[in-house]
Amino acid sequence: MKVSPEEPFQIVYSLLEHEFLGYLIEAFVVQRNAKGELTLLNQTLSPQNAEEFSEGLDALDFELIQLIEGIQQDTILKRFNTRKLPTIDFFLKIYDSQKGDKLLQEAICGYLENIKPRILERLGQKPLYIMGKDGNPAWMPIAWVTEPARVHFHFVRNPDSTHYFPIIRHNNERVEFQFKNALLLCDEPAWLLVGQCLYHFVSNAVNVTVDGKKLRPFLNKNHIVVPRKVEDEYYRRFVVPLIASYEVFAKGFEIRAESLAPVPVLTLS
Repeated sequence: MKVSPEEPFQIVYSLLEHEFLGYLIEAFVVQRNAKGELTLLNQTLSPQNAEEFSEGLDALDFELIQLIEGIQQDTILKRFNTRKLPTIDFFLKIYDSQKGDKLLQEAICGYLENIKPRILERLGQKPLYIMGKDGNPAWMPIAWVTEPARVHFHFVRNPDSTHYFPIIRHNNERVEFQFKNALLLCDEPAWLLVGQCLYHFVSNAVNVTVDGKKLRPFLNKNHIVVPRKVEDEYYRRFVVPLIASYEVFAKGFEIRAESLAPVPVLTLS
């Protein structure tokens, strides 16, 4: 039974996990009952049927529905399933843990990473939920955290190793995200769901976003240990670039910031 546009309804956006594509967002229209409450009667919204519910949608909803269409399974199949394999065969073959196509996996991931942040940036205060296991698109509400959070990277140099870990702060309060079943909805830029709160981030560097790949290892880990024998290379290749883009706090060594005026050099050849 379809949702009736003649009866009260509401558009909601729902977060769900695809077995192979990770966390996706879909748009749904949900029927309301006589008390104004959301019911279990719902259907997916797409560019094909959105006009039917136009009275309950605004221009941003139409834009979001169009963007969301770009990350749906059927769209992925049209773009990347060049051999026209059956759906299940395509995903099982591409994402096989032993013989999967890593290059195609990266291409699909890059495609999704390009669209998902654009969706999240536009969702703003739109109603966003976690989909229930029974398919209810409005199972659990997600709270938008309006003010961006900050990531502080900490390095503690001990006699035999360096311990590396991030701390997330929002409004000067620490966000406990480790061992909390936190979800990174996308990496570039990072959008992190902790409990029912959705966080986005700012960096201390101009035009530098927080990369979720730098947070992902710590979702279920307190810190990373860097042995002394690889310390020099690690500091040179990882720590120095990190200092240039993020807020870094060091214990056991000193960070010296130098500001040099560039000098032009003309070479004739």
